[in-house]
Formats: sequence, structure tokens, C-alpha cells
Amino acid sequence: MKIRKRTRVRAVAAVVIAAIAGLGMWGIVAPAAADVPTTPAVEFVAPLCEGTTLDDPTDSSGPVANLASVFGTRLVAYNEGRAVPLYDVFGSNNNNGYPAVCGTRYVAGVGPVSEWMFCTDYFSHVCSGVDEDGNLLGFDGEPIPNMDTLPGANPKLTSDQEKLIAYLVQHGRATYAGTGGFSMNNATRAVADGDSWERAALQILVWCISDPVAPAPTGSEAERAATCEDNMSAATQAEILASIPDDPALTVAGPAAALPVGETAQFTVTTDVFTSPLTVTTGGVAASLTVISGPGVLTGSQLQVSGGDAPVAVVLGVTATGAGVANLDATATPTATSHIGWNQSPGLSADQKPCQVFATFHVADQVVLDGAATATFVTDDGADADAGAGAGGNADAGAEGNAGAGAAGNAGAGAGGTAASAAGGSATSAGAGSGANGSGQGSLAATGSEPVAPVVVMAAFAALLLGAVIARRTRRRLAEVVAE
Repeated sequence: MKIRKRTRVRAVAAVVIAAIAGLGMWGIVAPAAADVPTTPAVEFVAPLCEGTTLDDPTDSSGPVANLASVFGTRLVAYNEGRAVPLYDVFGSNNNNGYPAVCGTRYVAGVGPVSEWMFCTDYFSHVCSGVDEDGNLLGFDGEPIPNMDTLPGANPKLTSDQEKLIAYLVQHGRATYAGTGGFSMNNATRAVADGDSWERAALQILVWCISDPVAPAPTGSEAERAATCEDNMSAATQAEILASIPDDPALTVAGPAAALPVGETAQFTVTTDVFTSPLTVTTGGVAASLTVISGPGVLTGSQLQVSGGDAPVAVVLGVTATGAGVANLDATATPTATSHIGWNQSPGLSADQKPCQVFATFHVADQVVLDGAATATFVTDDGADADAGAGAGGNADAGAEGNAGAGAAGNAGAGAGGTAASAAGGSATSAGAGSGANGSGQGSLAATGSEPVAPVVVMAAFAALLLGAVIARRTRRRLAEVVAE
């Protein structure tokens, strides 16, 4: 399940709401652990991995018609919490298949989750075939043990290599240009959720990190060296590493005072998450969203922030179309090796070569940073969406009615009515001015209402006096009738 780091400090309205989530030792924590079903599953069909494949894995011509089926030895492995290889990058069942390999595993609270697994051993076997009994097959077609989840980090890789692979598996690359046999059918990007060739191109880039080409390469290794240099050079790797913070953070701050409808509220988004766009949404009163300043590009709800080592600030503008409270929420999913799992079958083929160690990006285990803030918009008379008639007063004609007067005060009209002074009236709606429940002169000024004029007080007193006179005359007339 997704891990959401959310910290909110809420005031009434127009007060900053900020959330800062930090995870110490980011990128060098232990990988996600395997979940085991509490109730063993029965035979089922796993979901397919993202993207498309050249072959249809649900209509295979080999010993297993539907390669997404989890049965036999596959089912045993699944119920033990292991990753289960389903089909290769082309959607086929091949003992010498090409990675990445689609695998499924159990995730607590979710069920079966299928994700692409990328190889990190260029010269080892893929080991992803399956027979009619659900056995995992090695390069020579013989059954081999099911996959194990490595208990810690990949022992072959350095911390920086793990970070780079985690970045590639999660984000891919928007551009790709391979040389010779590594052109991957002239793929122009390297992503996991694209087609088979684009996914195969991403696998090449993963190998550029895990298995750098040796000096003075020849043959196909010379082509691989050229591909790695063009797409994942030392300078590119350093740039990616610089964009991955050790302790990522996200903060959102909004305006401290209410704004008239039509004006633009400024929200400052501060973050050091540059490897993936932030998702920014608005709620509450209808409003438009724009970038006012800072290194941010907004496309729909995606805000791509650029920067180096230190956090940067992007100012967003929110313009409401009516009175009320506008909310702005921002979320980010920074790159981290904490949601990369490492899986390998311990089996050896006849040539004594081991199976690949697969890197699997555990989407369900992502850490999500969250920040939010609000702004209040009021009309010219100082009322927001919650303001009632007569600035909060209830107008009611009749001897016992209450007439709205002043700042939400009730002035009695007729016998039995009461007059609420400016200081005694109830506060204006939340969010006006300072954002707290206002009272007294401050509340009146915050909403744009005027203090109660002396003439209003005199009129209210006259109304009370007139009511008393009428009541006295009514009682006297009643006494005369009784006497007669």
C-alpha cells in the first residue's frame, strides 16, 4: 500500500497549511519486504503489467495458454510471498527471454500486483520461462527454484547505482537513441509503461548503470558503449544523482489575509523534488491556477519543478470566481530505493551461469509527500460564501421578529425584541480578515461593515419605547372592558 506522509496544521481559514515530510537516509534504506497472504490464494489470473507487448500474453501458443495464470508451482511461490515471473518484454514464454520481465506478487491490503522487473546482470540468464506445471525454467529449459527476495540491498551495486536504477525504473527517459543492435527498433524513448521496444530500451539503460562497458570494447560491446555514452553518460548520471535529495521535502504556504473576489491569491510551493512532477489540485470554490514565478512549468495538474541541490520556491496564483475558501493541494513521489525490491532465482543452468537479479519498482510502496494551504475570497461587502442575509442577521417582520443589524447582530423590532450592540453581535464568518472567529470592532472592519451609527441605536430605543406605550394602552383598554 502507498505510504503517505501527511502533516497538516489547520487554522480556521486564510491561514497557512503546510506539510513537510522528511525521510532520513533517503535512498539507502532497506528495500521493501515481501508480503505473504494471510489466506492462501487459489488459482487465479494476475493483472497484466503496464504498457503494451508485441505478443498477447493471454493467448500464448506454448504449454501455458494464458501466461498471466498463477497456478501449480507459481501459486506456491505466490502464497510464499515470492515474485512470480509471468512473461518477457515481448509478452512471450521463452527460456531465453528478453527483459524486462513482467512479474506479479502479493501486496497486503491490495492483492496481486504486477510490475516490470528489470535485470541488473548483463551476462547472466533471464530465467523467466514456465512449463505446464507452473515451474520456473532456466536457460536450458529445466525447472529451477522459485525466486527469492534478497534480504537487503543488491550486493553488486553501490548506493549511487541503486539510486540511478531506482530513478530509471520509476521515471525512464524521455529520449533514447541506440547504436547498432541497441537501437531497439529505433525506439525514441525508454519507459516501462510504453511498448515492448521502449521497455527494452530502458533495460539497456539499466545495464549501463549495473554493468558498465569495459575499456576498449569490441563488437557488440562497442555498440553498447556508444549507446550508454549517448544516453547515460557520466555527466548525465551525475545530473540525475544531484536531483535526488537525501531528505526530500514539500511545503505549501498560502496568503494570511482574505482577498476580494477577482484578485489572485499567491501560494508558495517549496520543494527539492525535481525527478518527477508534483500533482497540484484545487478544491473548494471554483478557481483557476497559474504559475506566477519560479522554476516551475504547469501542464494540467502536473507541476514540473527544476533545480539543483537546494529546495526552490515556485509561486502559484489561484483566482477564485466567487466568494468562499479555495484549497490548494500538492503531492510528490520522490525517487527512493526503499520501494525497489531485488529478486533472484538461486538456480544454475547447465552452463553454471546464475540467473539475473531483478530490480522491481514497488509502486504500491511509494512514499508520497503532501502539502496544502487555503485562501479565503470575500465579496465587496466582506462576506464569504457562508455569509447570510443582513451580514448574518435574520430579518423577520412582526411583533416578535428579529431584524438583522450590524455585524450579525439581532435588533428587536416590536415587543419582545432585543437589540444587539456592535460588540455583542456574533462574529463574522470564519476566514474573514485574520481567519479566526472575529468579534468587536475588529470583526466589523475585517468584513467591511460599518460600526452601528447612533441613529440606529436611537431608532431601536424608540421602537422599544413605542412598544411599551402600545402595550400599556392595550392593558388599560382591557381593564375598561372588564370593568364594564
